[in-house]
Amino acid sequence: MVLYKMNICSSCNKQFLNKYNLKRHQDANICTLIRQQKQKQKEEIIFECSAKHLWGILSDVSRCDWVPTINEMTLEGDCRVFEMEGMGKVKEQILLLDNDMMKLQYSAIETRTPIDHHLATMQITSVSAETCKLDWTTEIDPEIFADAIHQGMLISIDGIKKVI
Repeated sequence: MVLYKMNICSSCNKQFLNKYNLKRHQDANICTLIRQQKQKQKEEIIFECSAKHLWGILSDVSRCDWVPTINEMTLEGDCRVFEMEGMGKVKEQILLLDNDMMKLQYSAIETRTPIDHHLATMQITSVSAETCKLDWTTEIDPEIFADAIHQGMLISIDGIKKVI
């Protein structure tokens, strides 16, 4: 019987079974495999407003009137912090806020429930002078939270429709 040692990956800090005396998962393409297994939620919505108008709402990262389950949001450096109904306190780090591309990317870095990975991307493109498209994707791991995340996205989309 061969016994293998459990190691901590120097790249992603996950435990892995070290059959080949590796320092990190990537040496065996395991980090890539883990990334591919994350659940990805996606919504593409057409809004009856200009891309600039929608971007004005979403790019204000302290604004929460379009998220029905949040009453108040505060900023702490590059993070926004809020209490979310059913989720408790959440802290999201703003990773990208690109006004030229109208792209927002953020990650939940502190939650009441343990989340291994969360990455949300919102990108707005102009369809016409008074119409735009929102592409919103969210990667989540563990997969058990995927449905809740997707429901939160749908509720927020309805909220956006109400404020535009």
